[in-house]
Amino acid sequence: ITGDIMRPEVIEFLNQKAPKGLFRFEIGVQSTNDATNELVMRRQNFEKLCRTVTLVRDGEKIDQHLDLIAGLPEEDYNSFRQTFNDVFALRPEELQLGFLKMLRGTGVRLRAKEHDYIYMDYAPYEVLGNNVLSFDDIVKIKQVEDVLEKYWNDHRTNNTIEYLIENEFESPFDFFQLFGSHWEERGWSRIGHQLEDLFKRLNEFLNHYELKSKNLVKDIMKIDYYLNH
Repeated sequence: ITGDIMRPEVIEFLNQKAPKGLFRFEIGVQSTNDATNELVMRRQNFEKLCRTVTLVRDGEKIDQHLDLIAGLPEEDYNSFRQTFNDVFALRPEELQLGFLKMLRGTGVRLRAKEHDYIYMDYAPYEVLGNNVLSFDDIVKIKQVEDVLEKYWNDHRTNNTIEYLIENEFESPFDFFQLFGSHWEERGWSRIGHQLEDLFKRLNEFLNHYELKSKNLVKDIMKIDYYLNH
């Protein structure tokens, strides 16, 4: 659905009448940077989109999947960090972090030289960098994607992450970035993971930081662990 044009009365009707689990909404946010959205000829009223997502979330009938795209024109690393934090604040059930594909015939590919795009010359033509986002920045964002999928979208550690991002780390993006970089440095992205492994690796990562409430965090992790059984 297009989140910012969904009428509130339609959502209210679904919240009252729809069986729980019948619908799943996918909303392509892509970016909250207005200048970036205009460059890809995409108009979006983020305030209205937030209203839609919040109404749906509070109704507890429909799961939501929100999409972000890294590599859009004039969206640098800091701007993408802001986009991520803006959207994560809505607490969607799933937050997908994708990367721009320079598909043939699209406006962004036709104007690729204007933004110094570098991209794969074979399908899926994924972006490797541009004038404001380096290849190293893209690699870092991919590290965020890796742990975001395992720890948020799979809902194994909801209470722990909620506490960490509200009390121990500067923002949701900063938590996932620091954890994702640690994950990559340890080589964990190249091996499989059981449930117990995920908790052990999160615990090892957190042991590298001076948490304000280390014992409390460990207690919350225990609760999340047992809730998965």
